[in-house]
Amino acid sequence: MTDTTPTVPTPPYVAFGTLTNQLERMEREGVPARVDTSYLVGMAGGTRSQFKVCLRSLGLIDEDSYATDTLIQLAKNPERRPELLASILRSKFPELTALNGSATRGQLEERMAGYGLSNADTRRKAIGFYLAAADYAGIPLSPHLRPTKRTGASGASRRPRPVRKQAPASRATRRGDTVAAQEGTPSDTRRAYFDHLLTLSQQAPDDKDLLDRIERLIQASGGTVPEGG
Repeated sequence: MTDTTPTVPTPPYVAFGTLTNQLERMEREGVPARVDTSYLVGMAGGTRSQFKVCLRSLGLIDEDSYATDTLIQLAKNPERRPELLASILRSKFPELTALNGSATRGQLEERMAGYGLSNADTRRKAIGFYLAAADYAGIPLSPHLRPTKRTGASGASRRPRPVRKQAPASRATRRGDTVAAQEGTPSDTRRAYFDHLLTLSQQAPDDKDLLDRIERLIQASGGTVPEGG
């Protein structure tokens, strides 16, 4: 005797954006006769497998990966896409869409496990897909189903980090500052700065940055070594 018990579909656990991106592609290019490897050639292998599970569980392709009328309607009618998707979700996953407006995350986890998603990571991805799809389709969702924002130990929101104060201008002569910071200063100050750079260059004769700074200081002084006032 043949078993005619209908197969319960597995809730999709691919990113919801993957589905909407492909529907928009089909809207532009037309729906392929079959959603096979050649059509999804640019998609990573793991994502491709999850995407086909998604299409099959939503009734968008058959067991041989041929596009159904439902997929054609979704792709060709972008203005009706949310409405059509809501109908699909209610038809395929009534246990999920029946959750009332005060359902908890724990209840949603239990419903997902009831569809055979025993792996915690897969169940987490499926919950992410369902919440995004239901939101897109206009299906009311309990506020308790969305993850809450983390707070500190006291329950208060994290305080923004204080902005670091900039170093005082008196450090303008430290190694690495530009010569431009010295332009316009009295000649004796420029001479002192020039002597300071010379001392550093003797300690590090191969430091190209120091040599460049000495050259720029000379140019800023009219092409001559700065003299004291």
